[in-house]
Amino acid sequence: MELTIHTEQDNKLCGRKEGIAHITGVHVTPSLAEVKKLLTSHFKTSENCIDLRKVQSMFGGGPITVQYYVYHTSEHSTVFTRTPKTKKAAAPSSAGTA
Repeated sequence: MELTIHTEQDNKLCGRKEGIAHITGVHVTPSLAEVKKLLTSHFKTSENCIDLRKVQSMFGGGPITVQYYVYHTSEHSTVFTRTPKTKKAAAPSSAGTA
C-alpha cells in the first residue's frame, strides 16, 4: 500500500490538519484500522489523534480516496469528535386509565 497526500490544509482554529489522500497498490478496500495505521506511520502520531472521515473506493479499481483529520494533540481530538446521540427512554403510557 502506498499513501500519497492529494490536498492538505492546516486548520489552526480547530488544531488539526484536514486532508485528502490516495492509497494505491491495493485491490481490496482496506479496513479502517489498516488505513488508520498507515496514516499513523505517515504522520508519526498516535491513533487517538487521527479521525477518518471517509474511505471510498471506486467501482472497478483505481485509487482509494481517504478524507482525514489529524489533530495536533489528543485533547483537541476529544473536543471535536462526534458522539452518537443516545435514545430517549420511552415515556410510560397512561392510556386506558380513567
